[in-house]
This record gives sequence, C-alpha cells and structure tokens, in this order.
Amino acid sequence: MDEAQSAQPDSVNVEPAGGNEQLPLEETPKKRKRSIIKIKKRFKAGYSIVAMALGIILLCTIAIFIFRELTNDGFVIQQINVPESFEKSGYTGAVVAERISDQLNHVIRTTRMARVATSYKDAAAESDLTVDMVGFGVPVRAAIDLVGTAIGINYKKKVRVSITIEGTNIVMLIHVGSEIPERMEFPDDPDIGIPIKSTVNAAAEAILKYSNKDILSIYYSNILRDPGKMISHSKFVLEQHENNHNPEIEAEAYGHWAFGLILEKKYTAAEKKIKEGLKLFPDNYKLYRAWGLLYRRTNNFPNALARHKKSLALIGKNVPEFEQVTGFNNIAGIYIRLKDYDSAKIILNEGLKLDNKSPLLHYNLASIALNQQDTVTCLEHLEKSMAYGIPVNQVISDPEYQPMLEHPRLKNLIEKFTE
Repeated sequence: MDEAQSAQPDSVNVEPAGGNEQLPLEETPKKRKRSIIKIKKRFKAGYSIVAMALGIILLCTIAIFIFRELTNDGFVIQQINVPESFEKSGYTGAVVAERISDQLNHVIRTTRMARVATSYKDAAAESDLTVDMVGFGVPVRAAIDLVGTAIGINYKKKVRVSITIEGTNIVMLIHVGSEIPERMEFPDDPDIGIPIKSTVNAAAEAILKYSNKDILSIYYSNILRDPGKMISHSKFVLEQHENNHNPEIEAEAYGHWAFGLILEKKYTAAEKKIKEGLKLFPDNYKLYRAWGLLYRRTNNFPNALARHKKSLALIGKNVPEFEQVTGFNNIAGIYIRLKDYDSAKIILNEGLKLDNKSPLLHYNLASIALNQQDTVTCLEHLEKSMAYGIPVNQVISDPEYQPMLEHPRLKNLIEKFTE
C-alpha cells in the first residue's frame, strides 16, 4: 500500500485560471493619459527651445540693425521742403529727393568712377547717399537717431534741403552734414521742369562736394567742361587741405584750376598756376599733363608732345589704368594735329591694349578716319566712343564734326545717345 502510494506520480501544481496576472482593465486609460501628458510636456519643452532660439535671433537682428544705423557714416536725405507750386506739379519733397539720388548716380556713371546702384557708393571713400523720407522705417530710424544722439553715437551725415520762391528766383538752402549751409539762386520759369532740374543738379553737386571731391572734379572738367565750376571747386579743395596736406589731391586741384584757365583762354595765368603746383609737387604727372594741354591750345606742338611724354613717363604702376590710357590719348592727339596719323594709330592701339572700351581712344580713332576721308570707319569709332561715354554735346560742339551734323547716320547716333 505504501509502495503503491509511493508509485503514484507526484501531483502537478496547476495554477488557477488567470494565473498570468494582468493589470485591471480600469488602469489602462490612466497609463495612456500619463503617456499623453509626457508627450505634451516634451512638446512644450521643444516649443520653448524653438521660441527661445527665434527670440534670440530676432533680438540679434534688431541689435545688428540698430548698430548699423548708429554707426552708418553715409549721407542720408531726411528732409526736403518745397514750395506749394512744386507740390501742385507733383514735385513733392520725396520726389525731389529721389531726383537728387538719380542725378548722383548719373554723375558717377558718366565719370566711370563707381558702380551704379540705388544708393550712391564710391569705392575710395565708401560714402553713400540714401533717401530716408518715406515708408514705415522712417519713424523707427528717427527713434534710433534720437537714442544715438542722446548717447553721443550718431555718424550719419544728414542732408536737408529747403526750396523757396523769392520774387522771380528759386532759392535753395542745402545743409550737408555739419558743413556750412550753402545758398543758391536760380531764375524761376513757367516751365517747372527747368528750375527743378537746376535745383536737383546743384543739390547733387553740393553733396558730391563734401562726399567725393575727385568725382566732382572729373565731372566738371571732363563732362561739363565748365571753367567757372572747375576753378571754384579747385579753390575749395585746396582750402580744405590747407592744414591737412594730400599731395595727390592738391596737385590735381592745381591741374584742374589751370585747365579751367586754359578753357577761359587765360594762358599766362594757367602756366603760372601749373608752375606754382610743380614747385610743390615736381614729379606729378597731372601737372605735366595740364602743361601739355596748355601748349597744345597755343599750337606749340613740340613742347606739348614733350610735356605729355613726360607726364606718361611719370605715371606709376599703382596709378589707375585709365590714367595711362589718357596719357596715350593725349600723345596721339598731338600726332593728329601734326597730321602724323601713322604714329597716332600706333599710340592709340597701345592704349586699346589696356582698355578697348576707352571712349577717348575711339574718339581719336574716329578723328583720324575722318581726316583720311573714311566716313564709315569714322562713324564706327564715333559710335563706340559715344556708347562708352563721350557726351553728345562734345560731338556736336566739335568743329571737326560740324560739316557732318546732317549726315543721316550721325543724326541717328546723336538722337540715340541724347538723354
């Protein structure tokens, strides 16, 4: 019995149904809820980080904008007052400001000294002119200016213009930065466009006078060829450097002053001014260039050729390329006057190796072709010279082209390049 009992297999422990214990059904939603809460917390944390990063970026952008506004040392037109008659014709202060900016760009473009942009910029001085009279940014910038002024940081050179009518004259008072205001008068005219053009041109030149004297000098001598403005501006430049000498700028001012006197046919005074400059700057190529121009105007071609060759020899390696091109052009001009066209062509072609878009070189090549009765070649080079910058007025007033002014192709060129 005992053996039988011992022979029986050991009993198997069977777990009751549901032995694999599970969470009660009512606890599952709680777990889900906890998971959702965790996800929300993580999302909020991530959102906060993104928002913080965007906030930092925004604050940095604002700080950079304020810094640039406070440290901007360019020229900005902030105020232009015009008479009621101007406004009735559509020439509001903002419109006149844009016209001034456009005229500055025109001057720079024609002198080929800087890039054309919505704001005027010069590679040498890095000055610029912007119009800040309309738009949402005006009150913002005004507030920044007030803060900058209060803490002593405000480098902008503000331009303010006041235009009034006094009797039969248009009077313009222009303030450029901290310079002494300049007063200018122009005759009024029933055609409002005439006084507008006069005031816009004068305002642009006044701004250039204090922002880039070099461009204005070239504009007066090479584009306008206005001896009165050339002499007046040269005096101004020399006065500005009386206690702050700059040999290159001062020598050029003497040269432009002499050139103005040459245009006025005051040859003795011009030579005296050149020698005055050479005493101070004996190796300046621009003064020898002016001397060569003087001798050319007085038909002293041997001395003119010698001075121009001396000028070209004095041009250094660091001098802009167009100065060398001008030297070649001046020498070729003497050979043309001497009717030595072969020598002139050789010199001009040497210049074209430096700059094949030089208006001066093409202008002289046109002159050679004209003198050799080659009208087709003449007009080809003349078109290139006008396309590259020779003013239409210079062609019209040139005695060489007077007999050709009725030529159909020349008439078309004049019409094409007249602004």
